[in-house]
Amino acid sequence: MEYKQIDGVIVCAREGDVTLLSPSYLNAAEDESIPWQETEREIIRLPDFSFVFDDDPMVFESLKQQKKAEIAAARYDYEIAGVIINGVHITTDREDQAMITAVALSAAVDSTYTTVWKGADGYLTLSAPEILAMARIVGAHVEAAFAEEKRLVEQIDAAQDEAELASIVWTLT
Repeated sequence: MEYKQIDGVIVCAREGDVTLLSPSYLNAAEDESIPWQETEREIIRLPDFSFVFDDDPMVFESLKQQKKAEIAAARYDYEIAGVIINGVHITTDREDQAMITAVALSAAVDSTYTTVWKGADGYLTLSAPEILAMARIVGAHVEAAFAEEKRLVEQIDAAQDEAELASIVWTLT
């Protein structure tokens, strides 16, 4: 493995015919003022396209950031998966959450308010107390998603090695 380095930063890596460049140094491979250096160490390209040696602490920090993104995606999928109320699947994507909030406000202001709500697989006619109950159920569902994400992010931040990091998984279904 060969690499070129400027001010302690690896800007280009090459193994055989394959040359990888850091985006901020796209001409590094051709720049003869930067000497190629040999190494037996593995060079890792991080998601930000920077290069580091495999034992650099940034490798583990990058893995932590990837795990946080994985957990955030799982949280979002869970958040928008919906809930079942009276046998009807109520969607909980961001738009539906906003609409539920709007009808809940109307129900909170007018105890005689009713609405017809379309779930993913049917309609419900809801009274003000039922609307408020739906809003509480959806709110609790969304809150649970974010609470689980927070708990797992704290575990990620505290992880000391890759095995511990790999053991952190989304559990809500």
